[in-house]
Amino acid sequence: MIEFSERGQGNALGFTMNGKLSDEDYQKLIPVPEAAIASFGKIRLHVQFKDFHVCDLVALWDDFKFGLAHKRDIERIAMVGENRIEEWMAKISKPFTSGEVRYFDSVDVEAAWIWVEA
Repeated sequence: MIEFSERGQGNALGFTMNGKLSDEDYQKLIPVPEAAIASFGKIRLHVQFKDFHVCDLVALWDDFKFGLAHKRDIERIAMVGENRIEEWMAKISKPFTSGEVRYFDSVDVEAAWIWVEA
C-alpha cells in the first residue's frame, strides 16, 4: 500500500510504502508525481519504507517504466528505510535517475525531509 504525506508541497512530494506493492498501488501513485512534473518541471521525492516487502513483478515493471520516462525530472530522492535491503535499493536506484539519491535511516526521517525541501 502507498500512503501520501500531507507534508509534501509544491515540487516536494512524500509517500510511504507499506507491505508488498502491487500494480494497483503504482497506478494510484504515478499520476501524483506526473502532475507535479507537469506543474513544476522537476520534483523532489521523500520515500519512506515501513514493513516493506518488495513489489510484485508488474509493480516492479511500473516503477522501472516511470524511472525511465522521468529520469531527468527528479532532482532529489530521499529514501528512508528500516534495514539494509532498503539501503541497498537506494544505492542501485542511483544509475536510473539524474537526480541525487540519499538513504536515511528511519530515525532520521526529519533530516530526510529537510534535505528534500532544501
